Amino acid sequence: IDNKILAQLFSWPVAELAVYWAISLYLFPMFCIMLAAGQFAADKQRGTLRFLTLHCGREALFFGRFLGMMLIQLLLLILTVAATIALAMIREPSLSSVAITDALWITLNLLIVLLPYTALMSVLSLVATSNRQATIYAVLFFTVSAILLPLLDYALPLLGFLNYLVPGMQTDGLLAISPKAALSSAPLPIIQSIAYLVLGLQLIKRGDL
Repeated sequence: IDNKILAQLFSWPVAELAVYWAISLYLFPMFCIMLAAGQFAADKQRGTLRFLTLHCGREALFFGRFLGMMLIQLLLLILTVAATIALAMIREPSLSSVAITDALWITLNLLIVLLPYTALMSVLSLVATSNRQATIYAVLFFTVSAILLPLLDYALPLLGFLNYLVPGMQTDGLLAISPKAALSSAPLPIIQSIAYLVLGLQLIKRGDL
C-alpha cells in the first residue's frame, strides 16, 4: 500500500469502514472462490444434476445457483458491514449518518466486485468433478494469469486486452478512491460477469450432466 492509498484511507471520516474497505477488497474474493466452488461440482459428483433438470430447465438451474450464491454473499456483506457500523457508532455516535451512507456504497461496490468471481466459479464448477478440484482450478487460473499475462503484455502488447478477462484486475485501483467514486469501475466486472455467465450457460446446455 503506497502513500497515495494511505492518504486516501486516512481521509475517510469513519476509520473502521476504511479498514473494512481495504481488507474486504482482497478477503471477500478469496472467500467467494471457496464458497462458490460447490455450485455444481458436488451435484455432478453425486449425479443429482440430471435429476434436478427433470424439474427445471438447465438455464433456470444455472442462473438460480448463481443468483443464490450472490444472495448468500450479499447477506454476509450486510452482516459484516453492520458489525463495522456498530463498532464505529460505539466509538463515535455522531458518525452514524456518515457511516451508514458510506456503508451502502461499500456494500454495493463489493457486491459488484464479487460478481465476476462468482460467475467464474460457476464455469469452473461445471468443469470440475468436486469442490476441491474447482478451487484448485481457480488457484491455477489466477496463478498462471499473474505469471503469463505480464509476459505476454511485454512480448506482445496487442494481447494486453487479455488482462481484462481476469476478475479483480481493478482492485488495487479501488483502494485509492472512495467507494462512491469506485462505481466508475463497475462496468468492467459487470462485463466480465456477463462473459463468464454466457460461457457457463453454453457449458451446462451442451454438457453431459
